[in-house]
Amino acid sequence: MKVGRRRRTGQLIAVLVILLAVSGLFVGFFCVGPTGLFRIRTQKLEKARLQREVEDLKLKATVLESDIDEYQKPEKVKRIAKERLKMTERAKTDSAK
Repeated sequence: MKVGRRRRTGQLIAVLVILLAVSGLFVGFFCVGPTGLFRIRTQKLEKARLQREVEDLKLKATVLESDIDEYQKPEKVKRIAKERLKMTERAKTDSAK
């Protein structure tokens, strides 16, 4: 009876070792590995952050483009030249004199 019991205990230990090995592989591959859940979650968070950053940059680009359009208007250029650079327009003279 003791021999049968030892054999059963040995088989049980073998099954437990196999289960531990399989569960270790499962955890290692699906949770921690290069395609693991933790890495995928981190990548999704990074993707969302980058998408927000892209949207912010697009908005800033739109604002800058409208500023460029505004500063290319001759009236704006004249006003800035007068205010910031203390420039004045040349007096119109008759060249026929």
